[in-house]
Amino acid sequence: MNSVKPGDLIHRTVLTNDICLTNRYPSIREESFGAHIIKVRPVQSILYNLQVVDKLGADFDGDESQLYLFASPEDCTEAALLSSAHR
Repeated sequence: MNSVKPGDLIHRTVLTNDICLTNRYPSIREESFGAHIIKVRPVQSILYNLQVVDKLGADFDGDESQLYLFASPEDCTEAALLSSAHR
């Protein structure tokens, strides 16, 4: 097996309990971002808990959301601590 070197690209599957940031396009205001804990399901869509759709301004007419995944465990930990997503 080859060793991993700095600069190597590593692909990893998203797992349940990973933390991500989402926002509703086209807004990039800081308050429009939300940290969420991922629960993997057998669909190819982003599903939101109804408790967070008001913050996103979602009206279910085909709104576009963007999903940002973190590159390192340190990034995930920082996002969890700053966003209360770990609670």
